[in-house]
Amino acid sequence: MIIVGTRGITSTKQSGGWHCPACGAGATYSQKSVRRYFTLFFVPIIPLNEQAKYVECHRCGGTFTPETLLWIGGAPPSLPARPPAISAYHSNGLAIPHQSTTTVNQRGNGMATASMVLGIVSLLPCLNVITIPLALIFGIIGLSKVKNGGGLTTGKGQAVSGLICATLAICIYATFLVYTYKNPPNKGLADNPAYVTANKFISKRNDRDGITIPYGGNNAKAAEIARATAELLTIAGEESYKQAKIDISKNPFRVYCELGEKSCAVLIFVPAYRKWESDSKSDLHDTTWSLVKVAAIPQNLSDDTALAVAMKGDLIYGSVSFGNFADEKPTRQNASEDEIKQFFADHAAVKEHKEADKTP
Repeated sequence: MIIVGTRGITSTKQSGGWHCPACGAGATYSQKSVRRYFTLFFVPIIPLNEQAKYVECHRCGGTFTPETLLWIGGAPPSLPARPPAISAYHSNGLAIPHQSTTTVNQRGNGMATASMVLGIVSLLPCLNVITIPLALIFGIIGLSKVKNGGGLTTGKGQAVSGLICATLAICIYATFLVYTYKNPPNKGLADNPAYVTANKFISKRNDRDGITIPYGGNNAKAAEIARATAELLTIAGEESYKQAKIDISKNPFRVYCELGEKSCAVLIFVPAYRKWESDSKSDLHDTTWSLVKVAAIPQNLSDDTALAVAMKGDLIYGSVSFGNFADEKPTRQNASEDEIKQFFADHAAVKEHKEADKTP
C-alpha cells in the first residue's frame, strides 16, 4: 500500500535584526515561507506551490507581512491587535525608521538532497544494493552538516526523509528475502533431480550450448515420443514461424518425455513463445495435445495413462495441461507447474537419444 498526500512545510529564508512594529527596536526576526509538498508515506518529496510568506519577531512572537522589513515610518503593515510595547526612550515607537538589518543567507545541503533522492529510489525495484547504503551515508553526513552549521545549513528534513526511505526499503527487502528463503519459487525441486534435469534440458539452446538433438527422455520409448513430438511440432509450426520471419533452425522446439508405468509427461520449449498472440497460443495448446497423442501411438499407451503436457518459453511455463491418453482434449488446463513434478521419478540424469536411422 502506498500512502500519498500533501502538507505545508515552513522554512526560514533569512534572519536578522530589525525594528519590530509591535515591541520596538533591538528585536531579531526570521523571514519564513510556507510551501506545499507532495508526500509519499508522509515524507515530503516534491515541492509544489508557495502558500504564504511572513516575518516573525523572536521577541514578541508577532507575525507580519514581508513588507514590514522595508518599513521606514507611519503605520506598519500587519500591525497586531494588541498594543505594541514601546521602549521608554522612544516617544513614538511607530515613527522610528527601519534600523540596520543584518541578513544571514542559509546554505544548501547537497548531501541531504542526495540522500532523499536515493532513499526514494531505494523503494523501487532497481539498484537497491547500491542506493540503500548511499542514502544512509549521505543522510548521516547531511544531518551532521545541519548540526554543525550553526543554524545556517538547511536540509534536515531531506536528510531525515532519505534515512526513513532507506530504512523502510531495508525492512521491505529483508522481509522479501526471508519470505523467499522460506518459500522458494522452486521449492521441492531439490528432492526431484529428474525434473530439474528435464527443465535444464529443454532450456538449452543450440547456438548457446552446442546441443544438436532437440529431444530426450528417461528411456528409449520416452525419447521416441519426444522425437516424434518435436518433428510434428516443427512441421505444424513451420508456416507460422516463416510468416513471422523467425528462424527455428537455430532455436528449435525442444522436447523431453518422462514415461512411467501409467503416466506420461511431456515438457516442451516453444521458440519465441512470448510473441504468440493469445488466440494463437490457445490453438497451439490444443494442437500440441493432439500431436503428443499421435506421437505416443506407436508406444501402445493404455487409455487410462495419465498424460501431462507443459509448454515453456524462455523463462516460465505458459501452459500446463492434464488428462488421460484417451481424452481428445485436456480435462484441466492452466494448472500449476508444481503439479507436473509427480510425473517424474528420481533418475540420476536425463538421457538423450539420437535418431534411430542416423548414421555415424
